[in-house]
Amino acid sequence: MKKRSPIILLILLVSLAIVFFSSTVQAPVTLYPLTISVNGLGSTSPETGTYSLGGGGEITVTATPNSGWKFDHWILDSVNVGSENPYTVVMDTPHSLTAVFLAEFDLTVSVTGSGSTSPETGTHTYADGTEVAVTATPDSGWKLDHWLYDSANVGSTNPYEITMNKDHLLTAVFTEITTIEYDLVISVTGSGSTSPEVGTYTYGDGTNVAVTAKADSGWTFDHWMFDSANVGDMNPYTITMNKDHLLSAVFAEGTIEKNGNGLFSTKTHDVTVAENTFVIETCSNSSVSSFVFDPSLKRLRFNVEGSLGTIGSCDIVIPSELMSGDFSIYIDDKQLVKNVDYTETNNGTHYLFSITYEHSAHTIEVISTEAIPEFPAWVILPLAFSTIIIGIKYRKKIALWKS
Repeated sequence: MKKRSPIILLILLVSLAIVFFSSTVQAPVTLYPLTISVNGLGSTSPETGTYSLGGGGEITVTATPNSGWKFDHWILDSVNVGSENPYTVVMDTPHSLTAVFLAEFDLTVSVTGSGSTSPETGTHTYADGTEVAVTATPDSGWKLDHWLYDSANVGSTNPYEITMNKDHLLTAVFTEITTIEYDLVISVTGSGSTSPEVGTYTYGDGTNVAVTAKADSGWTFDHWMFDSANVGDMNPYTITMNKDHLLSAVFAEGTIEKNGNGLFSTKTHDVTVAENTFVIETCSNSSVSSFVFDPSLKRLRFNVEGSLGTIGSCDIVIPSELMSGDFSIYIDDKQLVKNVDYTETNNGTHYLFSITYEHSAHTIEVISTEAIPEFPAWVILPLAFSTIIIGIKYRKKIALWKS
């Protein structure tokens, strides 16, 4: 046998070694950096810092908030990736991971009186900046009166919203509903009806009551008297019950006309003197009442009333057989000026006076120099004759006494 050459053996050994080592040595691994940080007060595990990790590997990071703080979310490479905790990062590229912690504040909710809240009474913890809406629900017979927010009255808005930027106290203050009731007394003057009908009614405080007036045939609704004040002719008329009230519907007899000064009512008034009846007519946008003729004073007197701030007007037609001569007209004892405050015309049988005034309650007097006597002629002549006879006899007695 031939011996192998030492050189050939060496070559074989080197080749075997190369094959062996080339099969056992791995390729170099690529490392990527992971930077962990926090925003707010808290810590992470692994703790904050920069770590180099092999490509494709995974790392799990846990966030732990400090006392008074809460973990809110993660930011991975400037993107909010939620609040899963712990969070796993796949190291296939360089990454930055930030644990965001928010401060926590306590909201203590309570009630005074009888009622409930949502969230319910107690202490609730919220992250900084959280908007919290608290709703109050009163028990039966109670109402929410106001909120006390950090001891300050902030009104009764319900629900009430709070921004949690520190610890806060919120109290819902409930008060018992106390029913206050008032009486409304409805009446009429003249001939007509109301709805609700005439009578006394009881209503709760703040109730709005609408009352409608309806005139009977031959009558017209003229105005309302509300607590003794003329409040005009709006129909229906609405009252807010804040105390006891009186409401009267005033109806006027006769026809109604309307012009720029409002509704005018024409009324007739019978005057009987010395067994004769005379008719005096008024046409006015005022309420006319208390109509009286005094023949001994040659005076016609009556009252007018209307809404404050408006202009009153009254036409008076008087038979010349009843009153004649020179006339004087007074309002509330103040003499009016002819052709300034009133006008006078005569058609031979009647006098017409047109008077204007500012509305309120007034007394009008018409006084003449001539008026029909209080007694008829057949009564006056015998009385005059008797007076003459008595005078003659009295003179004769005086003459005999002197002689």
